[in-house]
Amino acid sequence: EHVSQSQFALFEAYDLAGDHRVSYRDLAQRFALPETTVTNQLSAARRKFREAVLDTLREATASDDEFRTEARALLGVER
Repeated sequence: EHVSQSQFALFEAYDLAGDHRVSYRDLAQRFALPETTVTNQLSAARRKFREAVLDTLREATASDDEFRTEARALLGVER
């Protein structure tokens, strides 16, 4: 499942822009969405981003141990 355009736009505006002074409420107003939709869309986009990063990392590492070490260092998670 791919990230929708609206999910990516929210993800870009909140997570990639680096300006965390913007709130979910601000984004809801900017994109004319309910705040709960912003929360849900950001959660879905982050989950998909994390999965894509981990899939790429798995392909780039030689062993499960190396994958776990790199995943922990990069994202603080294991999969």
